[in-house]
Amino acid sequence: MADLILVGGTFNPITNAHIELGETAKRRFPNACVTYVPSRLSYVSGFKEITDNPVFSDENRLKCIKLALDSTDFHLNLSEALGFLTGTTFDTVNYFKKLGYKDICITIGTDKVNELLKWHRYQELLSMVKIIMFNRYGQSFDEVACDEIKAYKDRFIFENISPQNEEISSSQIRELYKEKRLPEIRSLVPAKVYEFLSSL
Repeated sequence: MADLILVGGTFNPITNAHIELGETAKRRFPNACVTYVPSRLSYVSGFKEITDNPVFSDENRLKCIKLALDSTDFHLNLSEALGFLTGTTFDTVNYFKKLGYKDICITIGTDKVNELLKWHRYQELLSMVKIIMFNRYGQSFDEVACDEIKAYKDRFIFENISPQNEEISSSQIRELYKEKRLPEIRSLVPAKVYEFLSSL
């Protein structure tokens, strides 16, 4: 069981794949609160390339996230994005535990699973949460996880992402926008997000 599912990421911009993560997790745990927690861009810039395109500014990024979640039952928490929390998943999970949540899940894709080893206090984190791992590109946990992560296999819950969404990425959308191929973005993002990007 879970009473809280945290969907983290930069979401720049948020895509249909990101929304599917929440929907799939909610089907697995119908009584859980699904909460999207956008990262603070200045925090992730230390290990992830951040675009300097003003269309994908922090302000527009958060606007897109709010628009995407408007028509869902999901929640949005900006504690990381606004700098109230450090940005580490460990600290964010502890923040929500102090709010009274006991059984917390976080989401991750198979392509990111070994990056857990670089996360702040990852061993303690894995003892505190369950991880909903989304299978991408047909990769199974046993195929992609290193031995250190396989030792925590009992902390993982396995789900699939639909074929039409598994290859969608925010960087792909930013590149399409840069190349003025806006119509190709329509099927990759929520309708309200597409309308917003079209208006910029």
